[in-house]
Amino acid sequence: MHHAVNGAGRLPLWLNFLLLTSFCVLLFLVSLRNIKHRWIA
Repeated sequence: MHHAVNGAGRLPLWLNFLLLTSFCVLLFLVSLRNIKHRWIA
């Protein structure tokens, strides 16, 4: 299990965090847009 997390093939921790944060922000923006469309409709 530890090798899967700390393996040499894994992305650096900061890059992993950056990707995760970007994904969360993207989901948030899509949700926000959907909510606005529902309110207008």
